[in-house]
Formats: sequence, structure tokens, C-alpha cells
Amino acid sequence: MFPACFHLLFRGRCRPMRREEIIAKWAELGAREKDAWIATAVMGWRRVSRPGGGGGYIGWQDAEGRVVAIEADYSMTVDSRDYFRPSRDISAAWMVFERFPYIEVARIPGAKTTYGVRINGLDGSVRAMTQESTFPDAVCIAALIAELTEVITNGTAPDGTKYRVKIEDIVALAQRFISEYYAGLAYGAERAHLRAAKELRKQAAVERFNAWDGRMAE
Repeated sequence: MFPACFHLLFRGRCRPMRREEIIAKWAELGAREKDAWIATAVMGWRRVSRPGGGGGYIGWQDAEGRVVAIEADYSMTVDSRDYFRPSRDISAAWMVFERFPYIEVARIPGAKTTYGVRINGLDGSVRAMTQESTFPDAVCIAALIAELTEVITNGTAPDGTKYRVKIEDIVALAQRFISEYYAGLAYGAERAHLRAAKELRKQAAVERFNAWDGRMAE
């Protein structure tokens, strides 16, 4: 599926930012604020509150209306593995990584190991390149740059008409129709099944990262 922030741009809910702005803002934010920024701008989720015993919880809801992760829990009943903390948790950062179809990561050895991430656009252009001291930081910052910076392309239509259009606007239109299509489908999976499937995905993500990191360290 296309990157999440394209449909947010289409609806005017987030504005294009410069690379320097994104990096500066990331450095200023606390961990929870960073995680929320990724959840909304990259994953395309929205924050929801659910009442319950002990105060309920605050979660993240996807475009299909499913609560897919937890931000804060006041009931003391939510498993810690259900939290979405991509700025500090490798499994959550790997979920962000897998959001992009054209993304590369490199483990860069040296006096202090760093991680480099590059994200390419649908047209083959480089949308983002970062190098940070941790894998979560590198992925998250690159994802934000890829989602929030503006890309404009020039071209010529079949009839010879010149055009200048944002790639985000083109993809946004496709994303809108995809979202509306899925919104019309009925989801009847049981909570236990969804939880088990999510746990397997997270576990597999950590295993894939550890295997890759181990190979790079050799």
C-alpha cells in the first residue's frame, strides 16, 4: 500500500516540511511525541480513547477502524508488546521500515556503529537518506522525510500539454479510493486471532532484524 501521509496531504491535514525542519523537530521531541508523530504522519493512524476498568486506554486506529496499537494504558491490563514505540523499539521501527516498498538499510562500522537508511520514490528518485546512531532513529527520520517533504515532477501529457504536479497528489488520489474501498468491507475477525497474528508479525520482524544485524557484524 502507498505511504500513509499521502492521503493526509490530500485532505490538508499535514503540510510539506523541509528536511532540516524535520531533523530539528525530531531532536526536540520527547519519546512519546516522536512515536505519535510516526503513528500519524507515516503509518496513517489516528488516536482513539477507549473507556474501561481502571481508566481504559489510548490507542491507535488504522484506516479500517481497527485498533492496531496502544499509546497509553490506564487499566494495567494491556501487554507491553502491544505498544507502538518506533523511536526506541526495534520491532516497531521494523514495522515502519516495511511500510516502504523501496527502502535500504546499511550497518556502517567505525569507532561507533551507525545505521544508514535510504528511501526511494515511485519514480526511482531518492526521497530520503539518513545516518543515525540507532536503527530506530535512522528509519523514523528517513520515513518522516520521505512522507513530509514535497516532490514535484514535470511532464508532458499524450496530447502535448505540459504539466507540473506533485507526486503526492497523484498517489493521494489512489490512496483515497483504496481507503474508501476497504472502509466498505466488513471485518469480523476475532480479537484473539488478530492479537496472535500481530504478535507473530512483531516476533518475525525482530528475528529478521537480528539475523540481518548479525550478518552485517560478521
